[in-house]
Amino acid sequence: MDRITYDQISKSVHTIDDIESISLEFGQPRGVIGTILNQKIVEHVKKNFHNMQKNAEKNLTLWMNGMSIIEIAEIYKFPPTLVISNLLRQMGYSKKYTINHLEELPDRRLASEISEALDSDAFFSPWAHHMQAHRGQMGEEIIAEWLDEKDITYYTEEDLRDKNLSKTPDFLLEVPLEVEGKKVRWIESKAVFGSQQEHEHYIKRQFSEYERLYGSGLIVYWYGYLDDISLEKHVIKDYKLEEEIENNTSRKIIELLNFVPGLS
Repeated sequence: MDRITYDQISKSVHTIDDIESISLEFGQPRGVIGTILNQKIVEHVKKNFHNMQKNAEKNLTLWMNGMSIIEIAEIYKFPPTLVISNLLRQMGYSKKYTINHLEELPDRRLASEISEALDSDAFFSPWAHHMQAHRGQMGEEIIAEWLDEKDITYYTEEDLRDKNLSKTPDFLLEVPLEVEGKKVRWIESKAVFGSQQEHEHYIKRQFSEYERLYGSGLIVYWYGYLDDISLEKHVIKDYKLEEEIENNTSRKIIELLNFVPGLS
């Protein structure tokens, strides 16, 4: 994706309700728009989290005066789960225990609002994190199926951990695979859009170490990536792994591309 299109999408999408229309406008799968929105929200939270923290007492006062958790979240344009954490800390409650035992809360208004806020949060709530992990698993399963179709022997991240290796790509190939003229030894599946920031983060945290240990690799950003990102000696691809894909695998790719937590 060119940077102009990416910037236009990022500026246009604000909530989950925008995803369908923007998907149609830009001719991109829903999942691509959803992951760009997710990245936008995470970046907003990082930049503005301190503002909510310093207003913790004020937020509690607003809630006690009748403003709902979701309404307070709207003030900061934050996922409601973060406001729940902020309020519970002020009240002296454990967040983890409380959200898992809402039936024990003596304040039924608080319990009801927490439940409603968690249900509405498609980015930071426990169910949203579960769905994001599921999305990542979907991508890894597709690559495993693709490799199996080619009769390529590989070790999964779990296999490598069983060998007590500390740096574990999703797939380490027993024999290098030629992709676009390069011999790749490892494959990393990323169920995100490959923005500049995401890419640089993964280079520091993972890719540079994988290169040092195993050589060249294949990075799959399932939801696309900026045209101008690169990584010397390595191959970057999106959902178009190759021209011809088995029908069953193609169906799974389409499912992944349209998978958006909170959007039916």
